[in-house]
Amino acid sequence: MYANPKVKADYEAISSPADPLISPVSDVREALSRLAQAVSEPTRRKVRIDLAAEEMRRDLCDWLLHGDLYAYGFPAYPASDRTPRRIASEFWDDATIEWEKGNAAGSDRAFQRIRIIDPQDSPGIDLKPKIGRPSRKVLIDKAIKELNESNPTFEGEYRKTQIRFIREFIKAEYPELDNFGKGFGNDTIRKKLTAYYKSKNSN
Repeated sequence: MYANPKVKADYEAISSPADPLISPVSDVREALSRLAQAVSEPTRRKVRIDLAAEEMRRDLCDWLLHGDLYAYGFPAYPASDRTPRRIASEFWDDATIEWEKGNAAGSDRAFQRIRIIDPQDSPGIDLKPKIGRPSRKVLIDKAIKELNESNPTFEGEYRKTQIRFIREFIKAEYPELDNFGKGFGNDTIRKKLTAYYKSKNSN
């Protein structure tokens, strides 16, 4: 009350609520709200990125399945190969894909180090896949699987009868093949049957 006017002015300036650290309660709540938003923004951003990546992956699979994009990879199963091959479009219908690793696996085939290209970027190159016949081992595996799924009594048949059914199945699929020739011997088919049932019973 009796202070020097300059001293009084300095005191009031120091004591003013201009500093946000000593702001009124309403300002503190607003600051806390902004802080919470700032902290949660990276989380929301990550969610948006993940959703966009998932949508892009779905689009890629759809384009691959319909032949709008082509994929090449090194065969890893049923037999590995050092030469990359064009991956058939239907492979992508049920493939399990490891996007970060560039690998993909289907019911009877797997590829690694996969690369995707747009055929419109290479109009002068013939990128059509060379359609060939599956390997004999793949044919036997397919016959065993489908016969077990379609014929409830197949598993209980004698091995000799099972082998006969498998040969008939293969002949129906590929009439030009010699279903008694190389790769279709009794021992080969018997080993495939044993491996199939061992895997089935262990799951």
